[in-house]
Amino acid sequence: MKTTIKLLIFIFLISLTQISLAAWTGNQQVKVLKAQGNGIYLMLDGFVNNDPEIACGSNDFFLLNTSNGYKERVSFLLSAYMSGKSVNVSYYGCSSGHIEIGSVQLQ
Repeated sequence: MKTTIKLLIFIFLISLTQISLAAWTGNQQVKVLKAQGNGIYLMLDGFVNNDPEIACGSNDFFLLNTSNGYKERVSFLLSAYMSGKSVNVSYYGCSSGHIEIGSVQLQ
């Protein structure tokens, strides 16, 4: 029983560090939104990734279509693009040289 509780606490603490690694773009305009066979490519107007923990080699984003909540995030991005509204995108890592999209917030 004690081992299980210790394990659960450990997993919880590790998940907190993963959450804290996410960075945010700040309010940005969607410049390019490109649907591809395996996901969606995104460029934000004027965004430069200055986060030293997430060095992907580019300032563009990618979201795999197998990601949880893919359709919802794409819907937010498309809505922002069509309406000219700003988005605030969280990101936490790299995938094939692109920044991985975490969450999308309409501004």
